[in-house]
Amino acid sequence: MATAARAQLEKALRWIEENWVGQKECAICGNSGWFMGEVVGEMKQMNSKSEWIPNTGPSYPMIVLSCENCGYTLLFNAIVLGVVEG
Repeated sequence: MATAARAQLEKALRWIEENWVGQKECAICGNSGWFMGEVVGEMKQMNSKSEWIPNTGPSYPMIVLSCENCGYTLLFNAIVLGVVEG
């Protein structure tokens, strides 16, 4: 993994650790182990026909955190976490 990407993910992990209060168990299976995706992902906009809009419209940078057991996934806005600029 490139150094810049690693630094982004380490910053995101610190934010999550500092701000996630309360129970850390998965809402689906009760497991408490989580893993973070290795890249900053994005959520793309869809049009009124629920079709993906390729290379147009806004996208939202996301940090992906998934349950190690069942794969239940949490999405964190990477701009809010301070990982990328908005």
